[in-house]
Amino acid sequence: MPSSSLSVRRRTKSSFLKTLVVASKLVWLSNAWIISQLHGAVKMYRFSSMMMTSSQSTVGPVLSTNGVVFDAATLAGDCVIGMSRELEGSSEKTVWTMYPIAALVELMVPPVNETTTTTTTTTLTSVWTEGTRAVKALEIISNMDQNSSSIKAHAHAVLTCFQHEQDHLEIDCEVLVESSVSDSLIRILQLLQAQWVVSHQTKTSNPNENWKISIGDNNEIFYGTMMEQHGLEQLFGDVLDRDVVVSSSSDVEWVEMMTGSGQVIGRLPRSLVHKHNLLHRGIGVFVTKDRPIDLASVSATNTMLAPDIYVHQRASSKRIFPSLYDMFVGGVSTAGELSEVTAQREVAEELGLSQALVLPLSLWSDGRPILTCLVCTSYNRCLVDLYQYVMNTERETISWQEEEVSWGEFVPYDVISAAADLSMQRAANEGSWPGIYPPIQSHLQGMVVDQEHANRHKGWDTWDFVPDGLLVWNAWLEYLGTSVENEAVTSR
Repeated sequence: MPSSSLSVRRRTKSSFLKTLVVASKLVWLSNAWIISQLHGAVKMYRFSSMMMTSSQSTVGPVLSTNGVVFDAATLAGDCVIGMSRELEGSSEKTVWTMYPIAALVELMVPPVNETTTTTTTTTLTSVWTEGTRAVKALEIISNMDQNSSSIKAHAHAVLTCFQHEQDHLEIDCEVLVESSVSDSLIRILQLLQAQWVVSHQTKTSNPNENWKISIGDNNEIFYGTMMEQHGLEQLFGDVLDRDVVVSSSSDVEWVEMMTGSGQVIGRLPRSLVHKHNLLHRGIGVFVTKDRPIDLASVSATNTMLAPDIYVHQRASSKRIFPSLYDMFVGGVSTAGELSEVTAQREVAEELGLSQALVLPLSLWSDGRPILTCLVCTSYNRCLVDLYQYVMNTERETISWQEEEVSWGEFVPYDVISAAADLSMQRAANEGSWPGIYPPIQSHLQGMVVDQEHANRHKGWDTWDFVPDGLLVWNAWLEYLGTSVENEAVTSR
């Protein structure tokens, strides 16, 4: 499709945007931040520091004196996107500004020597990964100073969406740096931007009505509803034809792109999320043996009463992470699917525990996820809701497909915790760890206290876990209040 039909204008860099404004301050982990849903408000906090008040932590639109509203930020490809609106009288224009993640972090973070070397040891002081850069870029954009021309000057593209009439959206894109953003990604983001505008628009009370999308005032590219399945299939028709190989539209799995603060931006095919590494949402589930993890009493150094947790090893034939271990059941939420429903479905599908379909998993965490963490790697960006499922081993039996799983057992908590410590240490020493350096460690520091537990699982100290699962485990350690760092981790 020619670039004109994608609403792309390419030129050299110049002054192009009104100023974005400061968003509410966020407290970030280097590879994951934690959200707690309390009283309907989103609260973000790092468990190794003081919990924030609602006024400090709630992320929402912030209005500046010049009529610019900063709404949110998200991640797509190599870019972080600042999402704002420009208010001019009764009219409103939605503006998404795309900044290169690596350049933005390099610009805003003071340089630090990679290592400090002595005659006997090498101590790691600063290592950036693609995941930690992405999280840092979200922090920068969310807290961007309204007069920060140095940041705005590094923008690569600007996507705009203007609501002309009650049911007419005009979209446009200006690429400021040649070949920096693909036409395919721009088109996908424009379609998501249109959905975002419709779902947040205030000029009509019925977002389910038909909408016209045009490039400019007259070049119509879509007319229909964006809130229903058939409309989405029509909206993404050209993209599906070019980027997704399917036998029919019914084969397409629809998921949701998210903002960093947990708002739904819009729906799109799951294959496009993975192709362009878009921020989406998913789940992780502890499957415990006969009793739940007591969240009221468990702590960083008090886990001896924690139940056994199911650990499985992926089949050696798996295309992604063959033979690696995982202490979670995981999955991606489909569009419109509550995360708890996703968790129930994945436990039933992956382990054959059908009782999970009728038992609320939030039962053991006061009606909400235990935590929500932002997992960022070079191949996956996901807001993960963590739950637990208590398996009744007298009434239920785990069953899995041999092509998916090669081994699985309930394992004592201290063995899992120590094994995860060692797995993170090995990944960090090899330079493959996607999270913060040095990795967060449990109080066990790779040692099992109960030798009987260790003897039951020979080779536990060689288990290498799926990186994404370890990042969720890191968030769990933060939830428990631990931030012990492994001083023995050396330079990459």
